[in-house]
Amino acid sequence: MDERTPSFLFDVWRWPDHKELNEIYERLLEKIPMSKQHGMNEKIKSHLKQFLCNLYLSHYYEKPVAVPLRKDMFARGRYKQLHFSYRAFRERVFDFLEQEELMMVKLGVNSYNKPDDDFEIFTGYDPVYEQGCSTRIWPSDALRNEFAMLQDVIILRDTDSIIMREKIEDNKFDIPFLESDFTVNLRSELMFINKVYTSHYYEYDSTTEKYKVNNPWYNNLNKLYDIHYDNYTTDTPTPSLLLGTNLTWRRFLPQIRTIFSNGSFEQGGRIYAALQEEIGNWQSMPQEQRKTILIDGRPTVELDFDAFHLTMLYAIEGKQLDYDPYDTVAPKEMRSIIKVLLLTVLNAESEQSAKSAMIDEMKKLARKEFISEWEYKLIKTLDANEPDWPELIEKLRDAHPVIAPYFCSGAGLMLQRLDAEIMREALMYLAEKDIPALPIHDSAIVAAHHKSELRTAMNLGYRYVFGEKFTCGISEK
Repeated sequence: MDERTPSFLFDVWRWPDHKELNEIYERLLEKIPMSKQHGMNEKIKSHLKQFLCNLYLSHYYEKPVAVPLRKDMFARGRYKQLHFSYRAFRERVFDFLEQEELMMVKLGVNSYNKPDDDFEIFTGYDPVYEQGCSTRIWPSDALRNEFAMLQDVIILRDTDSIIMREKIEDNKFDIPFLESDFTVNLRSELMFINKVYTSHYYEYDSTTEKYKVNNPWYNNLNKLYDIHYDNYTTDTPTPSLLLGTNLTWRRFLPQIRTIFSNGSFEQGGRIYAALQEEIGNWQSMPQEQRKTILIDGRPTVELDFDAFHLTMLYAIEGKQLDYDPYDTVAPKEMRSIIKVLLLTVLNAESEQSAKSAMIDEMKKLARKEFISEWEYKLIKTLDANEPDWPELIEKLRDAHPVIAPYFCSGAGLMLQRLDAEIMREALMYLAEKDIPALPIHDSAIVAAHHKSELRTAMNLGYRYVFGEKFTCGISEK
């Protein structure tokens, strides 16, 4: 988790989409204090529904809701546009839910004003860490337990199965594209795979604290303004404001889409979870959490291509990679660094950009308060070795002269296009047998009793792209 708890803005969610909340609403409506004014009571009823919808989504996505409470928001700001009444919203519904201990509240703080430059006591002021924040709300454990009774409700949003992106300066934008035989056939395949997903049942253990560890690099520079700093303890750090004790197994429905890059169907095209911010995004789960996924109530297994991109590059050059490509570069204890560096070098446009990317990645890692066990291992390796990036890149070239021309050439998107083709062939092979498989770029998850079918599908997908002459190792993660 980042040093700031992720949240979404309080919004108006359509009540008809959440009829399952009506019983809770009716019970609370009998208890909430009403006004003598009919118009005010109608607003109270409307705002109570809106709060319940937002709290339910907070529970569902395990994120707090940001609720700006300044009066000017109701007088001329966003809430006025949404026809919110300050008295009904803040003084009636907000206070009622808090007093009934159905809603947890973390009040926001005002923005910090930078003092005069000659005021030395404030030396080290950093506006990145000293900003105000809105009040956050989230359902109490009592309300979450009620919501948990609705756990079979699946929230889905429509999304196109083919996305084309273009990078403009430092930002990426979704852009339109012309339909062709390729896009028609691709969309048909993705729809078929997604349809197979809908006929099966998926759940996972949503408890996250046992999969995260304290980041030894992290230094909280924002203790005064951090909305969850008060919840810190030295013995039992809490990775989430929303963590409950009885809320463990969560149902989800996987759907996939492809994302192409640089406005070209020749670059990217990898398969992603269609709704990446939703719960149950198996691709963003820590590996240990992915192991808890059940398909149709059965345990699962994940198979992974070994050194996927390197093996593909050797195949492109007409060679079969038949040795460990990492141990030849540096000592075994450096393996985690070498794996990250290799992927970076393949995606970078130059050696300098590869070095900068590695440095930026380490800075991002330092800003995370809780990290995965793999990230922790990477940090320990970095602390112990202090890598010289240019020297390591040169060692990579020496160890792999056959594919050295691809280093720092931006070949990563071309390789993604190939690995996407391989994985899509594997998914189609399995879908035709009514076997759902959850892809994670160079690996996939199936129910454990379909392990041999997954291995067969991955081998067929690889040979479909590179021919019978070439193979790629497959291991269980």
